Amino acid sequence: MTIKRLNARLIHYIFAICVILVMMLTVISCSKTNKISDITGNLSQYDGKSVSISGYVGNSLWNALTGRGAYQVDDGSANVWVVTNKEPPVKGVKVKVQGTVSPAFTLGDTNLGTVINETNRN
Repeated sequence: MTIKRLNARLIHYIFAICVILVMMLTVISCSKTNKISDITGNLSQYDGKSVSISGYVGNSLWNALTGRGAYQVDDGSANVWVVTNKEPPVKGVKVKVQGTVSPAFTLGDTNLGTVINETNRN
């Protein structure tokens, strides 16, 4: 083999390894889920941030007239209400939800609960 062929093969191998590493990092970063108790216990740290949670669906509400609803997700550490524009999943189903954290209600300086505004659900 000539030097040019060896260099070309080496470049292809390095490129392939870089592509594989980027794909692995993407999968790892996308699969991270947050504990609900961390979110609800530290609202100031998570307020306005995008999170991913996984757990089982509890109670749910749906208003067909407004096209809005909410459902509880429990991951074993705590539960949180998820606000959605889609019909909520049925009780007992395991879901993975991505969304933005916000206080449910604020009275003066006091937050009364935490919700996640759903952006994606699996």
